[in-house]
Amino acid sequence: MRYIAELERKVETLQTEATTLSAQLTMIQVETKGVLQWSFFMHVCLCTIKRKLWESRYSTFPRLFNLYFVDFPEIKTLPKK
Repeated sequence: MRYIAELERKVETLQTEATTLSAQLTMIQVETKGVLQWSFFMHVCLCTIKRKLWESRYSTFPRLFNLYFVDFPEIKTLPKK
């Protein structure tokens, strides 16, 4: 009889632990979903910023031509043929 009572206590303890772990797992899943959503949002923002920067720097030929000399100050003239 004592053995059965001890087993019942162990079962109750394990059930309590299982409930606690289940709740923790649910919280982690919710947090993970939020982090993934935030990560995707930040990725989209970064891509948008890169695209806008690219478009603003290289949208016209004269700007590209000027950047050629600004970005490489050691180049003073066009290469000779």
